[in-house]
Amino acid sequence: MGLSANGSFVALQLRCENLGENTYQVGWYVLDLRTDDVAPTFIGDAGDPLLFRGRQGERVNGAWMPHNPQWSPDSRWVAYLRSDGGRTQVWRSSVDGRVQEQLTHSEADVEAFYWSDDGSEIWFETDVSPEGRRDYLEGVWQSGLSARNERFWPLTQSYRARPYSAIGGQPTLWIGDLASGSVRMATQEEAEWHFARYPVTIRELFVAASRSSAHPDRAGTLRYTPMTDGTAAAWFEVSEQGLQLKVQTNAGASSISVCMHSQCSGPLDGLFWSQSAPEIVFARREGEGLRYNVIYAWNFETDSIRQIYTEDNRHLTACSSTGASLICFSDNATHPRVLVEVQFEDGALTQLFNPNPWFEDVSVGDAELITWENEFGISAMGWLIRPVGYQADGRYPLVIVQYNAQLCFSGGTGREHPAQLYANQGIMVLCMNQPGSRPPDENGEGGDTYHRRSSVVSSWESIIGNLAERGDIDPDRVGVTGFSAGADNMSYGLSRTNIFSSAIMAWMPFSPLSYYSAQEGRFGKERMRRAGTGRWGTSDGRNLENMSLGLNAEHVNTPILVQVSDNELMGTIFNYVTLNEEDVPIDMYVFRDEYHSKWWPQNRYAAIERSLAWMQFWLQGEVDPDTMSEAQLEHWLGLCEQQIARLAASDDPVLQARATNQPCASVSANLQ
Repeated sequence: MGLSANGSFVALQLRCENLGENTYQVGWYVLDLRTDDVAPTFIGDAGDPLLFRGRQGERVNGAWMPHNPQWSPDSRWVAYLRSDGGRTQVWRSSVDGRVQEQLTHSEADVEAFYWSDDGSEIWFETDVSPEGRRDYLEGVWQSGLSARNERFWPLTQSYRARPYSAIGGQPTLWIGDLASGSVRMATQEEAEWHFARYPVTIRELFVAASRSSAHPDRAGTLRYTPMTDGTAAAWFEVSEQGLQLKVQTNAGASSISVCMHSQCSGPLDGLFWSQSAPEIVFARREGEGLRYNVIYAWNFETDSIRQIYTEDNRHLTACSSTGASLICFSDNATHPRVLVEVQFEDGALTQLFNPNPWFEDVSVGDAELITWENEFGISAMGWLIRPVGYQADGRYPLVIVQYNAQLCFSGGTGREHPAQLYANQGIMVLCMNQPGSRPPDENGEGGDTYHRRSSVVSSWESIIGNLAERGDIDPDRVGVTGFSAGADNMSYGLSRTNIFSSAIMAWMPFSPLSYYSAQEGRFGKERMRRAGTGRWGTSDGRNLENMSLGLNAEHVNTPILVQVSDNELMGTIFNYVTLNEEDVPIDMYVFRDEYHSKWWPQNRYAAIERSLAWMQFWLQGEVDPDTMSEAQLEHWLGLCEQQIARLAASDDPVLQARATNQPCASVSANLQ
């Protein structure tokens, strides 16, 4: 999303998965805020999906790259990055959609761009060209690449080049004149000015979506935001309490004012000027577990602060300011994203645009924001989604979705488990945040590995006990899902607790083999050694026995579905094979041409559909024959028999009791 300079228009990117063609339909639209017309104007095709990728073209993550559009100073044009055939350039569209044209024709992908102050030029940054990348890598591999090189990636037999490594460590800056179409490289003075204002942050894996402006005379500052007339500027500086809000009303360090109110330090975000008063508007995370945003306005002349808006059941993101209000995306656990406006004067919130009007006719489960403490006194929070048609005297199955509650509607981190999909099938859902970590023990050990995960397991056990005591759930029918760090939690937890009757993982981390496929350096082997998940059989691997499911197979009593990308299969295979050969009920599906997040529409759809079927099978004893093959159903029924035998052979009376009451045992009878 991007707000025009005059505050009258919002440019939006809308995208829709096309299952039939296994692709996306992506376009740019403009919404006129001066009218009551809720239909945005189509202004141009957005090209191919822009995904998080490694520098120099190596895609390593299937998540979308959130490139915001940029308006020309006169609010007549919207500029944005567009990818076509693997090449990313700057395009622009007129506000009425009559013109869409390519502005840059660089040999290399454009990484970031900016309008000049008068709108006559586009300043843009590039890395090395494809040809330059080829020549650079040929030089790296000349006479053989040393396996000691920390950029060597054994898993893919490739070389992970540091961003801009082939061109001296920072982007090449170009200036394009829009009237003549001429392009020139920036002078040294222009580049120094530019990179002082927009400092380059080199990320090892991902291209930065945007860069926060820095104060030209104060290194390390964030979100440097001058007033339109240039008479003042505000920014954040790092302090012991987090970030600190400061303002400068004219030239000279002596004019800097620091907001000393408690609300002006800590986890701050967003920074906007009010047009009607000498006020700075900003957001601060507050509440248990920092669970919501509060929007404040600080009057730096009177040194007074007021509260504008507090998030309740809405989550605001990507906010921009009109000077009198904020224009934001808003979503929650019961509704997909909409566009809203929050007034500075009184905090009134109104909805501007709903891109999914059809959803108003969909039945959804009610959502409750809950907090609780685990046995270590650490707070946790999440959205509890009640099944559609919820009855207070019911004992429902529960599915826990990790580990960002704000993504509850779209499926949690990884977006593979939409809460309302489960709720429509009679399953209660808890979308929970990652709770805080236990501190290291008296020897300073464990803070980065099993102590962090043991806090999560304790939070699971605490909330399941609470919900069972309330009469909301059946504690013998609880499932859990995990993606990325959520799967890390499960890798530790599934061998240490028997609270779950079903589990779904996007990969299976902490394999002893992972160390051997990691690269050298601080992001690979060195990091694993520090965490105690290094070479198995040495002190460097001291925590593997705590973290690896395969090394704890005899203690795993939960059926597991694994839906892994081919890129992460190598790190998963040890745990899968070991659990399978130790008769733990496990099923695994591998998705081709996927990375950390699944991005192909058909793959995502298949993973979501199979996940729902898995939970229904184990928690409800139900299957939809139309969603699975006979071979898959036969295999799952065999896993059910395997699970019953495993539980019956246990020494735990609770598990023995579950053996006689497995929902999956009723599937065959229900199909007849």
